Amino acid sequence: MNHFKTILVVALAVSAIPAAGSAQVRGTGMGNLARNPALLSMQTTDRSAAAYVRYRALDDTNVDYESSLPIDVGQPSTVNAGGVIAYSIKRSGSVLGFAFGEMGDDLVSLRESKATYSPSYIEKENEKIFETYPSIAAALALPLTDGSSIGFQVIVTTGYKRTDKTKDYFNIITPIASLDTQKTDQSISASAGFGYLLRTQNTQAGFLLRSGTASLKRQTFEYDHQDIDTPIASRSGSDSTPAKIYYSESPQFTVGGCASLKGRN
Repeated sequence: MNHFKTILVVALAVSAIPAAGSAQVRGTGMGNLARNPALLSMQTTDRSAAAYVRYRALDDTNVDYESSLPIDVGQPSTVNAGGVIAYSIKRSGSVLGFAFGEMGDDLVSLRESKATYSPSYIEKENEKIFETYPSIAAALALPLTDGSSIGFQVIVTTGYKRTDKTKDYFNIITPIASLDTQKTDQSISASAGFGYLLRTQNTQAGFLLRSGTASLKRQTFEYDHQDIDTPIASRSGSDSTPAKIYYSESPQFTVGGCASLKGRN
């Protein structure tokens, strides 16, 4: 039976005065930048900033597996952390904003798990997975008239994932062999967006067109096999895949609006 034990959850949001201007750059900087970049034009101050930090650690209890072989699965643990810092500046009606941090994936993630298998020999496995996906975003809002504006946004994300796995083999208590592997995934992705905003006294409407996401990915693999009984059989080496471009997310179009019902029956 699984259950999750939350060790610590921290969420901190800090907004600069005034709140209205900060809310816009905060909305642009956080999440997937789903908000229309044209909304930055609503900023009423010359400068605005926002930030948040989060941390979460989880421990999973032992899991029972149905198997014909004796298996002892250890207690896996996961640590996730993230945050965003955003800043915007207004000049002659236009607003330029920047944000750095997580935008979709965790900024930092670390997972470790262990397992012991006992067929005719004992096999102990330890796996560590480290991931980080920092993003940087830029958004520019330009006023068209008193009630309308357009906005542009660009998001660039670098990805790094490393999986270290160690397997030790024992003849009861005597070590006989070991295998260390390391797989590394590296990527860089980019997407762009164009937005429009129209405002009147009681209504607000707009749309956001996003290009989709293009990613350049590459993978490397290294291994080191040590045979204690027969050292001549020990082997080590590495290999890698060529860098390739993938279109990992299709274009998106979002439209929406709102109207004030105040004073209406």
